[in-house]
Amino acid sequence: MSTDNQPSPKRAGVPSESSSETSALGFNLLTSLGLRPHHRTLYRSGAAGAPLGRLLGAYLDPSCYVPSPETGGVYDVVVVHCSDADADADADADADVRATVGRYLRSDRPPSLALLVAAWPPGGMPVEVRQGWFDSALAAGLSVEMARLGGMDWAVFRPADHLLALPLRTELSRYRAATPGLSSVDSMADGAALGEPSEKSDGIDAAAPGAPQSRLEQEIARYRDCVNVHDLPEIYHFWSHRYVRPKLLACGFQDVDDFFLQNLLAVARQRPEERHRVASIGAGNCDLEVRLAVLAKAQGVDNLLFHCLELNPHMIERGRELARQEGVSELFELEVIDIDTWDPKEPHGACIANHSLHHIVELEMLFAKIQRAIGEHGVFLTNDMIGRNGHMRWPEALHHVQDIWRHMPQRYKYNHQLKRWEDELDNWDCSKEGNEGIRAEDILPLLLKSFHFESFMAFGNIIDVFVDRSFGHNFDAESQEDRDFIERVAELDEAKLDSGEVKPTHIIAAMRTQPVAEPKHYRHWTPEFCLRDPDADKI
Repeated sequence: MSTDNQPSPKRAGVPSESSSETSALGFNLLTSLGLRPHHRTLYRSGAAGAPLGRLLGAYLDPSCYVPSPETGGVYDVVVVHCSDADADADADADADVRATVGRYLRSDRPPSLALLVAAWPPGGMPVEVRQGWFDSALAAGLSVEMARLGGMDWAVFRPADHLLALPLRTELSRYRAATPGLSSVDSMADGAALGEPSEKSDGIDAAAPGAPQSRLEQEIARYRDCVNVHDLPEIYHFWSHRYVRPKLLACGFQDVDDFFLQNLLAVARQRPEERHRVASIGAGNCDLEVRLAVLAKAQGVDNLLFHCLELNPHMIERGRELARQEGVSELFELEVIDIDTWDPKEPHGACIANHSLHHIVELEMLFAKIQRAIGEHGVFLTNDMIGRNGHMRWPEALHHVQDIWRHMPQRYKYNHQLKRWEDELDNWDCSKEGNEGIRAEDILPLLLKSFHFESFMAFGNIIDVFVDRSFGHNFDAESQEDRDFIERVAELDEAKLDSGEVKPTHIIAAMRTQPVAEPKHYRHWTPEFCLRDPDADKI
């Protein structure tokens, strides 16, 4: 059953869905400052400053969000909004605000103060008042940084030794010169792994005569020498440990390998006297399958026979050698085969598809074969991508990504797969070459039609762009600044997924051909809730 079937309550002060621009401003401000929901924040506003409170309230824990000063209070951040001091109606309020700021600035060291943020409309604050703030800040040993964000002027005061700050915009030419190995040339010398057509790529069009065969040839060539097809940036693992693993734990699994292992052990132990076939669809180098065989054998289970099906002969040979090295060759059958020609005549205890479904065009045919293979008692296990075809962002997610992109440091914008800088994010369709993400958006709808979910975990969307192979290598998992940025994007992603505004792009799921009494899923994130209709008209 679900660990929690009820959506989380909406926080007070959260901007309405129609105020996406306001919400984006709040996100960009807090990302720049490095704020976390647990930071104790004091907010003071003049009469014209109501919007600022809503910006912060959307992202901070209400219990840590203080709209008025408390005697002896200790705060991580003080935020002040300044209205036009020349307006009579606002004069008293602004005087009170400035007095509050002054009290913090005049102290030898503001209690636990990480930042003091002030905002005002351009030209709205008298120059002498602003200069007085700056002088007081410098006298108190605080640095001052200025920024223009959302049509307003912002001043950020912070202790000079504090790590949190508005990210400095690095000049592109300077960053390129200081970064060995990075080129400003857009094209790739040996053809793009997931990129646009290069001199050695024919730029196959899906509708062109002979395109499917050309795509298959591209797939084989692409992975000919690819030893680790799942190699991801370290920042991905930082993110997944914090935001994916809790969803697995809620459903009873320690990690992805444990998800597969528990399900396979259940199959093997149900009838220990029999040998159970496990078909792995698009097994690649068989890394996962060999690990599972070794883990199962260590627990005394050796009645699983992994039938690895893979189009690429180079990868199958690597899988064969890996199984031999790990001492589990007797548990493997490896076959070079186009999955369209697979004919599962024997009953299977399980079928596995680990990041292979999004490469397959004939999904309906494949799912029918899997149904026949597992029958009434077997299980179908998958870990795959279900976002938009070609791994593009849907419009409702793209506008959040673009908002972040406009304000993030230049150093995060280098595309390591296409070997180019993207000052504006290219919502690129990577199904242009090969079969990458060729029918990703159809996977979940077809699974819902073909199977009954026994366990279902979904995750990721907005965050994908920042932790994947293209841009994830720009982030240093050891850098507090980079981790803070990724966490802030992840928190926005989680909030939008939880509300249903955006839909997950990844799933880990176990399925049966027969109805399941108590399916497991994280909170209210059922398969139906996570479904994104490809034909829906959004934004």
